[in-house]
Amino acid sequence: MGRETAIGLIGLCLLGATAVHSAAASSETVVLSLPTATEMALARDVLVREAQQSLEDARAALVRERATTPRLSVDSSSSAASSAGLDPESAVSGTDYSSQSYSSVISVPLRGGTHVSLSTAASTSTTNSQLRAGGGMEYTYAAAAAGLGFSRPLPLLRDERVLTEGGRWSAEISVKRAELALEEVRRRVVGDTLALFFAALQAQRQAELAQAALRETEELLRIAQEKFQRGKVAEVEVMETQVSASSVSVSLRRAGSAAATTLDGLKNLLGVPLEQPVEISYEEAFALSPMSLDEAVLTERALYRRPDLQQLALGVQQAELSARQAEAQARPGIFLTANYSRSGQAATISESFHQLINPSWFVGLSATTNVTRAEDRAAIQQARGQLRLTQLEEQLRRDEVRLEIRRLMREVRDAGANALQLGETVRMAEENLRIRQTQFDHGLVRPIDVMETERRLSETRNQHLNALIDYQLARARLNLAVGEMPVVAQPEPESHGADGGGERDEGA
Repeated sequence: MGRETAIGLIGLCLLGATAVHSAAASSETVVLSLPTATEMALARDVLVREAQQSLEDARAALVRERATTPRLSVDSSSSAASSAGLDPESAVSGTDYSSQSYSSVISVPLRGGTHVSLSTAASTSTTNSQLRAGGGMEYTYAAAAAGLGFSRPLPLLRDERVLTEGGRWSAEISVKRAELALEEVRRRVVGDTLALFFAALQAQRQAELAQAALRETEELLRIAQEKFQRGKVAEVEVMETQVSASSVSVSLRRAGSAAATTLDGLKNLLGVPLEQPVEISYEEAFALSPMSLDEAVLTERALYRRPDLQQLALGVQQAELSARQAEAQARPGIFLTANYSRSGQAATISESFHQLINPSWFVGLSATTNVTRAEDRAAIQQARGQLRLTQLEEQLRRDEVRLEIRRLMREVRDAGANALQLGETVRMAEENLRIRQTQFDHGLVRPIDVMETERRLSETRNQHLNALIDYQLARARLNLAVGEMPVVAQPEPESHGADGGGERDEGA
């Protein structure tokens, strides 16, 4: 019993040590930078994983379209027949006939719509006759034939390549669109992360400024109380200072609550436990780095690099391909056909195949056409309508991008100008506070005057902080609008045999 108790106590001690270690580990503050936050958001977002899976599916479809292994088509048949005849006027009392036939066709489709086929046929027949006067006769013969066929479409009345290679071209476009869709989803996730990160940074910094203001107010209150005890200030001035200190304390609690709320939202986006202490780190937010704001250059770069515009351009290509396919399917097709065969006869089928001595061949043209003309016209009209709609959507989106670039450039300029002006205002407010404190030390002003100056300095610092955050956020959004990832590196393309890096054929 004593041994079991000791073992239990050891287990409880180990469990308690583990719990203490876990609590200590979870209580460590995690310093979160903007690149780390974006990487965490990209790794956790469901839409990013769905886009990655769609890209893998598109690559697999392209592999199937590019497969060089021919898909064989085999057709075989066999038949047998027998019959018996009786003629009472003839010297032949009866005749039995039996026959068997076999045929097979192997068709091999090649690239470009060409088909090569190999055909074989064989038959055997047996006749057995019995005479009334006695005796009889039985004979058997067999025949065999083998041929090689060829068929190739001729682009005389329609575009044959768009029919034969259109599936592969469409698969290549789908892979590129899936890659751009993944990039676009990543851009949206980065944009959401930027907004939440800077909001949390702004709230955290405002809480720090409120904490600093509270410390300054408490120090001023302590000095005022000491002067009151010495009879240098009136009691009402100390009470006014206490009221101001209480107001600053309330502002601090509000700022802390706002910071905790925004930080919880960022944690939820990144998948960080809510109880995990997190500190936002982004020193660049408090510096004004220059940025070139040439509207023509940025607009041209955005129109060239934006993944959503590239997706729409590929959508136009795919709609054009569908229209070309519909037009080609509605037109007659001309095919060059050829065939070469040999046949032979012998007592058995195997001997007939060994004696294929009778050659024959032909070369000619064949044509196919559709009789459902109304259905073809409807398909062409639908494809052309979809093409016009896609082109209009692309043009509207390009116009929206131009307006977006202009708006974001204006926001960057305004935020930068505000930050510069408020930076000068902060320095003047700090100098004004220094003068007020000196005057207060010499008994020239009341404590409430110093408190009012501190309040104005705190408000100016908050405004300066908001302008700096607005500038950094506007810059990041402008980079995103131009088509750049402002805080994360672009993912390197994986080496897959599906996309291969090769260019699509000119006919696409």
